Amino acid sequence: MNLKKNKEVYSNRVLVITKEGLHREPLKNNLAQKGGFKVDFISNYRNAVTIINEFRPGVCLHDWDAFDTDQNCMFHQMIAKMDSLSFLCRIVYAKMITNTMFAVSFDTGIDRVITLTNLQLNIVEEINMARASISNISNLQKLTRSIHSEGGSYDQSEIDKSIIEAFESYPYDNIVKVEFGNLCLRNNKIKKAETIAEELLNKDEFNVRAMNLLSRIYMKQNRLEEAIEVLENANLLSPKNSKRLISLGHLCLKNNKKTKARKYFQEAYDIAPEDDETKESLVQFEMDHGNPNDALDLFKKTMSEEEVAGFLNNYGIQFVRLQKYEEALKFYDLAIGSLKTNKYVPHIYFNMSLAHRRLKNYDECLKCSKKVLHHNPEFTKATKQIAEIEKLFKLKAD
Repeated sequence: MNLKKNKEVYSNRVLVITKEGLHREPLKNNLAQKGGFKVDFISNYRNAVTIINEFRPGVCLHDWDAFDTDQNCMFHQMIAKMDSLSFLCRIVYAKMITNTMFAVSFDTGIDRVITLTNLQLNIVEEINMARASISNISNLQKLTRSIHSEGGSYDQSEIDKSIIEAFESYPYDNIVKVEFGNLCLRNNKIKKAETIAEELLNKDEFNVRAMNLLSRIYMKQNRLEEAIEVLENANLLSPKNSKRLISLGHLCLKNNKKTKARKYFQEAYDIAPEDDETKESLVQFEMDHGNPNDALDLFKKTMSEEEVAGFLNNYGIQFVRLQKYEEALKFYDLAIGSLKTNKYVPHIYFNMSLAHRRLKNYDECLKCSKKVLHHNPEFTKATKQIAEIEKLFKLKAD
């Protein structure tokens, strides 16, 4: 396949994800003869995202039956997080459409779910209908697609304004309605948000975004068991969503179900080990439950020594800002333990000294300050701090 890097989207190109076999040729001919499409195939997910980014096809056809369900879910969850691939019209097909397929389509923005029979008889028409639906999509739906992806930064007031305008124009649109329900919840209009979530789920029981909304409503009402149940049902219908798994983990922790919480944090991490949120959630759990070495091992799997130390140090600083100094000290200790060189050691020990000072552990503050100077005699802030603490001790003695 001759791929070239280009930002242009080739609307007449179709990428089909399916296994190798004789079934490819009739599909290729059908697309070429009836729709004038240029067709390429890939047989696994290994390089799928890279190929889509480089090839820039207007349409991706995905043979759901050709792969494991978990693989399918992970692929579409990953695509949904990538704003750079929002141009892609995704159509999934299978011999029989399952509840999971419907749920994943709600969850990840798949444009169309069709049967293999429709693919064989009407694929060009299905593509045209999917494209017509996309072209008619409201501005809010486009914005929502970007919000649910990664890497964007948004002004919440502007989003809220768009939601209100869209709801006035499209009050029965499922995506708009979910976002309006989220807005109601943010504005503490809990009953109204609950009514919207229930209306959506009465209309379609596989609308997992509505289930996410209902779970947050229950959490706000401190109905933790119900919140967990709703979110677990959503997870069964549309698995491999790392953000939902993290939410489940925090909900279980809040409800004192620690074993379950760790299971969900670990599952989220296994799906997206490079994601800071999944990593931090599992690390924080291990730290809070007396497993600092396990936390450190998690960082070491995906980062260099200096990156690990920097990340842990920054995490400690965040806890200092929250005035959680004991928590901060745990991360500073881990950061020191992760370093084999002295490059960042003086800075981390100085941060430790500041945390101890705020806790009024002046002896420990002095010890850490002296360790700073042991590694870097020119560290003037540590020298100044030692003088201030010693003066404080002298005043107390007098």
